[in-house]
Amino acid sequence: MIKYELIIIDDDVITHFILKKMIERNPFFPRPFFFENAVDAIHFLKRNHSSKTRFLIFLDINMPTMSGWQFLSEINDCFSILNLSIVMISSSKDDIDISKALQNKYVIHFITKPLKHIDLLIIQYKYKDIF
Repeated sequence: MIKYELIIIDDDVITHFILKKMIERNPFFPRPFFFENAVDAIHFLKRNHSSKTRFLIFLDINMPTMSGWQFLSEINDCFSILNLSIVMISSSKDDIDISKALQNKYVIHFITKPLKHIDLLIIQYKYKDIF
């Protein structure tokens, strides 16, 4: 049996708060894991990765220490797309950022901040066969 986990990686605590409230109203994943930096999230993934766990990650692009782009590069050789899917979340509306994100094999969706409840519903519906 596959175990499903949601991970939020964003240095913005307001994004954490918004997602917590959205998930409480509509239990997308009952208990997501929140990280304010990508380095801690990678350590968590390496410790908890298994063939029986599937992770959905909401990943911010612009963060100190390690950006979302650096995170994608770091995980490239460590994880399978069968166990890891990423939704990029960013305040960037730049077509180059959106295109670059969606060309990455792990990225399944791109959301421009601020996050809205409808964004979560779209992901739930659009990727219901994955999660």
